Amino acid sequence: MLMLAVRVDSNKIADLTNSDTERAIATNREELTALILDRKRGNASTQILGRVAYETDRIDGLIVWSRILRRSKNLVLFPDRLGMAYELYDPKNDLSSIHPDVMAAMNHFMGVEPEAR
Repeated sequence: MLMLAVRVDSNKIADLTNSDTERAIATNREELTALILDRKRGNASTQILGRVAYETDRIDGLIVWSRILRRSKNLVLFPDRLGMAYELYDPKNDLSSIHPDVMAAMNHFMGVEPEAR
């Protein structure tokens, strides 16, 4: 298991786990964490909701319930909106020991150029 801490500085994160927000957009936790039956890209209600949130141009990301870990939440960020302040927090320098593909994906996300071999 890999656990990371990422610090995000944005006041434009929509919290879809908040009951007032759920009521305002006429949804609930069960609907937001339901198994996606239509596997075609972009057809799931959660994907449509994410696309609408993104298209408002006013939201950097979403806080959502985890479907797998019932008591957990996930932070979904819109990568092209990451002009906001963010940093990867790795005080023990553990990241260098993880799988190369995971490290490559994280470097891509963070905008770090791969080192020449």
